[in-house]
Amino acid sequence: MNFPVKPQPSRFDLPGVAAQYPSPMAPRDFHQCFRTWAAAACSEWKWREPDEAYFDRAYERLPQGLRTLIARGVASGLIIENGRQFTLRGLAPTKGPYAWFSRHTENEEPNPNWEYFVQVAEFVRLSEVAARSGHTITFEDQLIGRQPVGAGPRQRCTAEGQVPCRSPADVLLRRRDRHPA
Repeated sequence: MNFPVKPQPSRFDLPGVAAQYPSPMAPRDFHQCFRTWAAAACSEWKWREPDEAYFDRAYERLPQGLRTLIARGVASGLIIENGRQFTLRGLAPTKGPYAWFSRHTENEEPNPNWEYFVQVAEFVRLSEVAARSGHTITFEDQLIGRQPVGAGPRQRCTAEGQVPCRSPADVLLRRRDRHPA
């Protein structure tokens, strides 16, 4: 098993975030989950499973703390796995399932839906915090990234998970690359 060598600092790796909550799953357990999800996608799409370089590239984008939070969500049953898809405990039946991967037909390899990894890690973290004070949170898929704490008239706040970019030009360049004129 190859894990990324260089550390990837992020807010998920701040002192105390991963260590604050003891995890029933080790980071290598996330590795097994990620491999299982990728294998399920490949099986569904009738592709060969990715090589080690694929997983190395993925882990360069998924910091240790984020992987730990997702592993903890799986172990606690907050994240309910279903092949390459997942749902979250407590969601209405009309919500989800959500996909860890999309088809990347050019390379015939699963394309991680990066935003879900970030949003699900935040969902796990906020769920743990909210549970300590008797609150719950939901995962909103109509306004992706918004996670209301409480429901209806009891709603107290809304959190939005975003992946920062280096500059506004990065966003414009990405859009231009995806949608050339």
